Amino acid sequence: MAPAETQVTVHAAPGSGLGAALLAALDRRGWRPEERQQGVGSGERHLIVVEDDAGTPVPGAVPRPDRAIAIGSLRSASTLAALAGRGAIVLNQDVPFLMLLRQVETALAADPAMSRPMPASGWLNVSTPELSRTHPHRPDRLDTGPRRDRPRADPPQTGQDRAERIRARAAEATALARLTERERAVLCGLAQGLSAAALARQGSRSVATIRSQIQSLTRRLGVGSSLAAVAMLQRSGHQAVPDCLETLHRF
Repeated sequence: MAPAETQVTVHAAPGSGLGAALLAALDRRGWRPEERQQGVGSGERHLIVVEDDAGTPVPGAVPRPDRAIAIGSLRSASTLAALAGRGAIVLNQDVPFLMLLRQVETALAADPAMSRPMPASGWLNVSTPELSRTHPHRPDRLDTGPRRDRPRADPPQTGQDRAERIRARAAEATALARLTERERAVLCGLAQGLSAAALARQGSRSVATIRSQIQSLTRRLGVGSSLAAVAMLQRSGHQAVPDCLETLHRF
């Protein structure tokens, strides 16, 4: 029997753990991927892991950016913004892996040039091409509710719109990184749902001190409220406040 035609070419740095994981998962799901560290590859779509395992952007030419799905983080924001501006789909590698895999599959399934694989046993097959539409309360879920309950569709986004959004996220991460140690601790506590009084008890400080630190951090971030500061932290993927990441994801 002739080998199945490759559909997805995975481009990653040598020894990339994320590249290997995506290659194995896509193969298990029936997308017929191939790995390519140099050259163009024969797949219909190109899945590009922009960073190595140390978080360093990997230089290299990108074949057909308009046929590419680029995966990276705010560490490679300038590279991702450039690719988005040239038509690539850009995904955040710092989300949980199963969510990232679902986003990759959704992007592949939305492409009419791709042949849909048969659903693998035990997996829910992606059933909608609406890449940008998510469940309003669960960003890891596609909205599959009745049409009348769905939010109104946003205007179509251009590559430049996506590039500007990535640059905005990078600027927010830079602002978050400039917070003092105590401001970061307060913001992390707010992200966990703690009140000023709870933070004061936890840190053996007065409520007035905590409120002063909240005012200071919101001023540094250029936002008008603590809710807006928490939203900025969540958009950044907590990269700029790494001590929050372990706490927020702990059971």
